[in-house]
Amino acid sequence: MATAAVFNREIIAEPEVVWRTVTDIDRWPRILSSLASLDRLEGTGLAPGVRWRETRLILGVTAVVEMTVTDVQEGRSFTLAASAEDATIGLTYRIKPSSLGTRLEVTVNADGAGVGLGKRLRGVIAGGGAKLAREMIERDLADFQAALRP
Repeated sequence: MATAAVFNREIIAEPEVVWRTVTDIDRWPRILSSLASLDRLEGTGLAPGVRWRETRLILGVTAVVEMTVTDVQEGRSFTLAASAEDATIGLTYRIKPSSLGTRLEVTVNADGAGVGLGKRLRGVIAGGGAKLAREMIERDLADFQAALRP
């Protein structure tokens, strides 16, 4: 069973500029306020197979997650995956032209066997504990927006 939620933010910047900023994962610790550290494990740039470990602090909780790039559609979207216990969590970032410049959209998907962490994460995404998921994604979107302010 998969559960998804979509978050977005309008950014007053051209899509190409947003793409360059959002895909420069080595800069994420300087841009994203909840990201304490990011350590590359494999690969360079942003391409399928690139992996890193990130440490985040969200609402007083520290989480360490290994992320893997699973897909890149140059200039348009990229997808990240993380597996924990019985869950696979996917994040797809989409860059879409808009009347203000760019709409940055993040779709969060959780899939798993239905027990343990996977069940909890699906509950978060579905609304049971949506505050934590919403806080993390909304904060990231606001941080990207601030980094791209004219």
